[in-house]
Amino acid sequence: DELPPVLGNASELREVITNIIINAIDVMPQGGKITIKTKKDEDQVCILVTDTGPGMPEEVKRKIFDPYFTTKGPRATGLGMSVCHGIITRHEGKIEIHSQEKKGTTVIIKLPIPQAEKEKVEGKKAVIPEEIKKATILVIDDEESVRNVLEDMLTGEGHHVISSSSAEEGIELFKKEKVDLVFTDLGMPEIPGWQLAKLIKEIEPGTPVAMITGWGTQITEEEIKKSSVDFFIGKPFQANELLEIMAKAIKLREKIPSGEG
Repeated sequence: DELPPVLGNASELREVITNIIINAIDVMPQGGKITIKTKKDEDQVCILVTDTGPGMPEEVKRKIFDPYFTTKGPRATGLGMSVCHGIITRHEGKIEIHSQEKKGTTVIIKLPIPQAEKEKVEGKKAVIPEEIKKATILVIDDEESVRNVLEDMLTGEGHHVISSSSAEEGIELFKKEKVDLVFTDLGMPEIPGWQLAKLIKEIEPGTPVAMITGWGTQITEEEIKKSSVDFFIGKPFQANELLEIMAKAIKLREKIPSGEG
């Protein structure tokens, strides 16, 4: 079907679909057919992956998303479908298994269409005062797709965005430009996000730092308290979340004059 776009992390969604296809191949050692379909179902986009394999008994279907559960023996970790379930849940979607023994299996991924979120964003725009809407924002992220999405969203709101694919370059840009807010990634390759946030604060203590991460559930309260990060935003993020953080960050920037901690 002709489909509307959905909000999501491309690499994570690729991982889910790849994992499902590999599982389908594994259960059809003598060959078979895999069919991938997409369709729109009311306010959701659905991806259906169907195989002509042996299907699953009920006891397997009930445990399929349990961590470490596997039917492949000791060579498998049993984490594949559990990870898939976690990724789709973080995307505010659902993953379902339809299967009958000797009749094959269909895995259905359902992802929300963000129309409702667009309406929320319009509501947010109305409550953000004009004087805090315009800002200079530095985006430091090694993933080009994330940088592009952030830049599109923020420039669309009238902000000036500077972006960098590396921590070192980002620090140099920060030293040269008057920046109101920094967005950075937790998993930067050369300098970890925690350390990058600390360096930003050492140069200009009054600059708010927002951390983008797909590891939200793995960050402890102690790490947050010790960090120099002011805001966290999980992947996949949505436009209304960015607007909320922007409003809070600019207010925080105004409270802390330049050069003061």
